[in-house]
Amino acid sequence: AHFEGLGFPEDREADAFGPWVYEQQLCGTNARLSEPSAALVKSQLGRAQALLARRRELACLYDRLLADLPGLRRPTERDGAQSAWHLYTIRLETERIAGGRRAIYEGMRASGILVQVHYIPVHLQPYHRHSQGTRHGDCPVAEEAYLRSLSLPLFPDMRDEDVERVVDTLRRLLR
Repeated sequence: AHFEGLGFPEDREADAFGPWVYEQQLCGTNARLSEPSAALVKSQLGRAQALLARRRELACLYDRLLADLPGLRRPTERDGAQSAWHLYTIRLETERIAGGRRAIYEGMRASGILVQVHYIPVHLQPYHRHSQGTRHGDCPVAEEAYLRSLSLPLFPDMRDEDVERVVDTLRRLLR
C-alpha cells in the first residue's frame, strides 16, 4: 500500500507516523450492522451494566497506579459526566521521553502489551486534505493531542494483574 503521510512537518514525523497509521484515501460509508454483529450486540446487552462497571474498576486502578508517574497525563471525567471507558488514553509528555511516543509504543508492543494510538485527526487524512484543502496547522489542539496520545489496554476481561503489568512496563520505559 502507498502511504502519502499525514502532512506533519519533518521534525514531528517520528511521532506522527508509525505502525498504527492508516490512511483514508476515499470517502465511503457502511451504516449497516451485519447479522452476526447484531447477534453479538444483542447477547451483550444483558451484561452491559456489569461490563461498564468492570471497565470503571479498571480505569480507577489505572488512575491509582499511574498517579505518581511523571511524564504523562491521565484521562479525566468532566463533572456531571460518566465515561464508558471505551479507551484509557494517556497523554505523554513526549519532549521528556527519549524517542518520543514511538519509543514507548514500540517498547510496550515488544513486551506483549497491545497499546494503540487513537485517533488520527480527520482533517489530516489524505481524502480530506485533497477534497477540502485541509492541512497541518488547521486544528493545532487535535494535532498536538494526537502526537501525545497512547491508549493503554482496557477491556472487561482484563485482570487487575494485567493492569499492574501494563503500568510496570510503562514505568520502566519512561525511566
